[in-house]
Order: sequence, then C-alpha cells, then structure tokens
Amino acid sequence: MYDLKRLEDRKIIGLERSFDIEFEGFKLKGIIDRVDQKGDTYEVLDYKTSSALKVDTLKNYEKSSDFQLEFYYLAMSEIYKTDKVNVYYYDLHNTKLIEEIALDKKLELLIEVFNSLKEMSNKEISFNKCEDKAVCNFCIYNTICDR
Repeated sequence: MYDLKRLEDRKIIGLERSFDIEFEGFKLKGIIDRVDQKGDTYEVLDYKTSSALKVDTLKNYEKSSDFQLEFYYLAMSEIYKTDKVNVYYYDLHNTKLIEEIALDKKLELLIEVFNSLKEMSNKEISFNKCEDKAVCNFCIYNTICDR
C-alpha cells in the first residue's frame, strides 16, 4: 500500500541499476536496488530488511564507515548529470523510507577517507604471511600469497 501511494506522483525508472564511476581517483562499482523519478528529482532506494536498521545522524556521522548511499548518490549524480538526487534506505521491516540526512557531511568525510587511503598507499606496506595455515582456506588472498 505504501509503495502504491508513493508511485502516484513518481515512477520507477531503474531496478538493479549497475554503475561504474570514478571518484577522487577511486573506481566505484555497484548495483542500486531501485531508482525512482519525481519530476526532475531522482530518488535512490536501497532495500533493507533488518528490524534494527540504524542510520547516521548529524551527531554521529563522523564515526561512520558506511558510505553505501553516498556511493549511490555519486553514481546517480554522474549518470543523470544533476545534483537533484535523494538517497534513502527502504526499511522493509517497518515499510518506510529513511533519508540519508548527513549526506553532505558524509561526502566530505568520504573525501577525507579516500585521501587517507591515498597517503597510506604511498608508504611501504608489509605483507607478512600468517603463521596459522588453517586460515588460508578462507583467506581472499590465498591465490596470490603462494602458500
């Protein structure tokens, strides 16, 4: 019912919409669950089924490590050449949209995170093999580790 009401003045223009963009020197790839359009504004919906869905606020965004909606915003902004993009978690458990209210602040934070990664990549990193070979079966680097 909730979705039918929403779709009275907007339309679904994309489901499982893939993207491949570059931001701050990093390639970002992903798949957006759904994109709606209302007039000249695009709405990104990311379905969530958790009964304990938590989103960042302006008070706690600085500790965030979740930039999924920011990636989606960046992708849609590039694809549709507009900043009229709103991003939401679609809380399926409670049947409601939860807007990413700290979007601008988290985009600034994301730039800081990427700059930090760039600085780290300029330093020598030690890749020592672990002692416990039992974890090798589950390690994502086992094909290049040569163990």
